[in-house]
Amino acid sequence: MKVIKTNIKAETVEINPREAEALRNTFQDNRRTYNDNIRKYAKQMKDGKWRLNGEPIIVDDQGCCVNGYHRLSACIEAGVPFRTLLVTGVPHETWTTVDTGKVRSAGDVFQIDGIKNGIAKATLVAKFSALVQGLNGIADTGSLHRLRSSSITREDLLKLYREHEEDFDKVISLIGKYSATLKGIITPSMLGGIIAYLYIQKGYKFSKLEEFVDRLATSGLSIYATGRMKLKSCRGFDKQKAICDIWNKFKTNKEKVRICITYVSGTFE
Repeated sequence: MKVIKTNIKAETVEINPREAEALRNTFQDNRRTYNDNIRKYAKQMKDGKWRLNGEPIIVDDQGCCVNGYHRLSACIEAGVPFRTLLVTGVPHETWTTVDTGKVRSAGDVFQIDGIKNGIAKATLVAKFSALVQGLNGIADTGSLHRLRSSSITREDLLKLYREHEEDFDKVISLIGKYSATLKGIITPSMLGGIIAYLYIQKGYKFSKLEEFVDRLATSGLSIYATGRMKLKSCRGFDKQKAICDIWNKFKTNKEKVRICITYVSGTFE
């Protein structure tokens, strides 16, 4: 085992409630907290059952605490000190790779980076990314946990969103107009991911996609009324195939050029 010299340091410390509060105040993490975890940890600390297990409190090279929010909060709630491994000097840019208390989701990463409605946007971008990579069978939500068998990471999704932020936000705004009408029929992330794919990846005009979404949500024509019934009754890839069929029928009346998204049945043309 080769020892590598870095600016990262580790030491075992005892943190009291006042110090815990000071550390917690350095968090730039605005993701959700889980009060059940905090109460559980606080009880363990009060009962003397908290164990030094090597899981660290992490402070980056800018002095921001990036891991340990729930444990620090538990210390404050319990009013007693606890012992832990403290790691300092970690490069600030690595924060997206760190889990705190509960495994950090892509939505958490988006919210921490200051993105409004981060959870909804992350699931939509994940669906878009799955379509780009040809990952069929992604369920309705398209969230990151469905993509674990691929090479997609939370950082990848954040970078992808930032690269096409204006386009994704246009799609999200469009889908939001019809969310109530399409509730129970197709999730915003699935429809939004598909519309983003057709817009960003395949180059369809946004006005055409607006027309399609409007017809999908409101038209009384048989293709859309029957399509909505089918969408409501199916799940996962079957839902994806159903929306493919509706799109292809819509497009056939508008264009002659045929462009395939994927290589299996249920493709967007």
